[in-house]
Amino acid sequence: MDAADYLFPDGNLVLYLYNPFGLDVMKKVFANLEKAIAHAPRHVVVIMVNPEFASVADSMPSLRLHYLTRRFRIYQTAHASPATSK
Repeated sequence: MDAADYLFPDGNLVLYLYNPFGLDVMKKVFANLEKAIAHAPRHVVVIMVNPEFASVADSMPSLRLHYLTRRFRIYQTAHASPATSK
């Protein structure tokens, strides 16, 4: 399956990305994630190792940077927390 066409399932998600795509595909994947979160709000954690295209995640309204180092960044949805998400 083309990652740019992937539809994220309902429910809480953890995405672990080790710089898997070029910029164009990364933008499409994150646009699909943004739509999925808007359609069904939930707690989402995105872990980006070697975050070459972190600017894509940085530009998402639904994600907030939770933690960062030189080697990785962790984002999570701004409107949900693990304690309140179903």
